[in-house]
Amino acid sequence: YSGSFSMAAGLNIQAIGTLSGDAHSAIASAVYTLQAAPPTLTPPGGTYTGAQSVTLATTTTGAQIYYTTDGSTPSAGSGTKKLYSGTAISVTVSGTVINAITVDGGMQNSTVSTGTYIITAPAAPIAALTAPAPFPNTTVGATSAAQTATLSNTGNAVLTISGITIAGTNPTDFAITTGSNACGTTLAADASCYIYVTFTPASAASFAATLTVADNASGSPQTAALSGTGTLPPNFTVVSPTSPQTIQPGGAATYTINVTPVNGPFTGVVTLGASGLPAGVTATFVPATVTPGSAGATSQLTIQTAATRRE
Repeated sequence: YSGSFSMAAGLNIQAIGTLSGDAHSAIASAVYTLQAAPPTLTPPGGTYTGAQSVTLATTTTGAQIYYTTDGSTPSAGSGTKKLYSGTAISVTVSGTVINAITVDGGMQNSTVSTGTYIITAPAAPIAALTAPAPFPNTTVGATSAAQTATLSNTGNAVLTISGITIAGTNPTDFAITTGSNACGTTLAADASCYIYVTFTPASAASFAATLTVADNASGSPQTAALSGTGTLPPNFTVVSPTSPQTIQPGGAATYTINVTPVNGPFTGVVTLGASGLPAGVTATFVPATVTPGSAGATSQLTIQTAATRRE
């Protein structure tokens, strides 16, 4: 023996000591079993934000690495084991367990290296915009009561709002106004705010537009439909179903006068009167004022002529 030596495989080493003139020593023996170095996982198991690319390596030269991603042991009989080719293993599912061993024909397989990967979603806002109800019929030129759209942030980060606008086919007939808990420039995680919109139709027609919210959430801009119908203002007509009558001097004629609402109920008071009558002729309405409402109203008109004076 002249110094240390290397073993490429498991060996049974036996040795004796000798001295000239003396009997040699008893035989000393030892069995050396070589085992491959276990693989290293980079990055190691742990909790990460977003998917990970895991590489495997071993210090045993020329050895192969086998691995599994289902938590099973990559033994010789494992049906799910894979030979590591040097390409990083993509881990996208939280709870993935990678087990790996080093295999060398001249050594025992390494112990199992393991890593459990917990993947958490990155902090981000999640925005949703709920459209307001359709506006009720609104008189042309009048402004409706505000309807509310709800903006919600169900994510785990602040939502930054860069703009709230109205676009689409008829944007000028709708307007954004203020109200309680109105949306501003930011919205906290797990919170909501309101966008108040009014409707002022320019004509008797149907109108549509799109409420748009620009923000830093995925899917921006968020949109919601707006709709409403403009109607003409309530009015009324005055018509008599009575046929024309011929009146002799000093006589009278009676007419039924129907006051009928148009474009919805007319709740104002209508004062009835007659003009352009000939001299000596009077017109009397009973009643002299009516309120048509939704069903209409009726009055009686009496035309009274003056008697002819004899000379």
